[in-house]
Formats: sequence, C-alpha cells, structure tokens
Amino acid sequence: MRIEFILPLILCLAPLLAVCAVLVYRHKQTKARYQTLIYLADKGMDLPAQLMTEPQVAFCERRRGITLVSIGLGIILMFLVLPIEFDSGHQIGELWGFGLLPLISGCGYLLSWWLNRRDAELAR
Repeated sequence: MRIEFILPLILCLAPLLAVCAVLVYRHKQTKARYQTLIYLADKGMDLPAQLMTEPQVAFCERRRGITLVSIGLGIILMFLVLPIEFDSGHQIGELWGFGLLPLISGCGYLLSWWLNRRDAELAR
C-alpha cells in the first residue's frame, strides 16, 4: 500500500480510537458505580445521594470550547503543512476545511459559556 493511503487512514482512525477509549472508560466507571449501589442495597445500608446521580462538571463549556478550537486549528494547520500531492495534481492541503467543524463548534461552546457567565453575573 502506498503512503498516500496509509497516512490518511491513520489520521482518521486515531480520533476514533480516542473516542472509543473515553467511552469504554466512562462505561466501566458507570458500571462500577451501579455495582457499588447494588452491593450497598443488598447489605441494607442507606444509599448516598452522590452515588445516585451522574457526576457532572459545572460550566465545562469553556474547556470544551477551548479544546475544540485547538483541535480545529490543529487539523487546519496539519493539512496545510503536509507536503503530500496526489496523482491528479491536488495537494492534501486542500482538505483544510475539515478543521472548520471542530473550530466552529468550539466557538459555539465558548459563546455559550460567555453568555451563561454574563447571565449569572446579571442575576446577582
């Protein structure tokens, strides 16, 4: 197989593997929490309220936004810097638009975080 096919395949599979790893980790965490609840219920103990709800981070929109903007910029720069040229004369740098989706999504998260923060300050 030629490098023109292997490199994009690796680049496309790496984020998929990262997402799968995060989903497997969260599934194992939730399963362990429910097993703990079942164990405590079988022993007749009071169930703590902290174990009954999913743990959530308050106002994590800023972190998600910054992460997505960084990923989008990284994808754009990666495609623009790679010197690969296809047989048809097109360069891989023409695919820079794939980075716009995470970039714009990250901007949306940052806007949502900013509006929520502003509304919370006005409510005081």
